[in-house]
Amino acid sequence: MKLITFKIQDGENSYEEFSVFKTELSDKEMIEEVYGDPDSDWGTEIKVESNQEITDEEASVLQKFRVAYFN
Repeated sequence: MKLITFKIQDGENSYEEFSVFKTELSDKEMIEEVYGDPDSDWGTEIKVESNQEITDEEASVLQKFRVAYFN
């Protein structure tokens, strides 16, 4: 499993969101899976900031505490 950290830049504000993926996808495919069309004009920039291996147990804890969501 992979823990993906997305960095969202919305004007002057920036923040991070997390998702867990079970399959290998490109950065663009992961962004499309979570946020829809990355080329739509939201005025928001979304990018994959990190991609790291995690265990099933770690993924379950992140989901339990609503830190990361499964895709």
